[in-house]
Amino acid sequence: MLLASLLLGCANPAATMSGEVSLDGLEFTGSLVAATAFAHAQDGTLGAYISSSPDTTCDDVVQYLTDPGFDPSPMFLDGHCNLFINITDDYDSAGFAVVDDLIYGVSSSMGCAMGEGEFTAEPQSGYTWGGQWWQGAPTAFSYDFSDDGTEYALSVSMTALNGSFSQDGQLESVSATADIDGLVVAESCPELTSTYLFD
Repeated sequence: MLLASLLLGCANPAATMSGEVSLDGLEFTGSLVAATAFAHAQDGTLGAYISSSPDTTCDDVVQYLTDPGFDPSPMFLDGHCNLFINITDDYDSAGFAVVDDLIYGVSSSMGCAMGEGEFTAEPQSGYTWGGQWWQGAPTAFSYDFSDDGTEYALSVSMTALNGSFSQDGQLESVSATADIDGLVVAESCPELTSTYLFD
């Protein structure tokens, strides 16, 4: 927790979260490069969203979590992944750290827009990715978080995930390996309190 605490307040932290997700048995991969990150904590609950797209905004994240009709195109890059993290009741701004605790793994979600494609509106399901889509949760990971009320130091390591792969309308369970590691300082996004995370 010391590293995360020391980096709070730094405009350009030395460490940057990045890595690759590789689907087991398939030739599809997606990269996570933390270009933007937003977070908020309140009464022991933390919500954080880390995007590989530099165009993602706090408002985008809130709409993505609340509006099925929202077009998430600005939030995703071809061949890249975004990470959503939710800690309920147990988060402490002074320091929160866990290793391979599936209670916190299943409340996280990695979404990967693999290959090339675009988001298109579907009448019943909202916007869907036209390429290969994989979404999963970490099973081998570590989190080390802290904040000062305005910035959130999020240190993440992931090596294995379980999830589902979607291609041509077909959905199948596919696990993944990863080499994601590093830290990002997330901007405060208090508007996240309007989402289901803080109900």
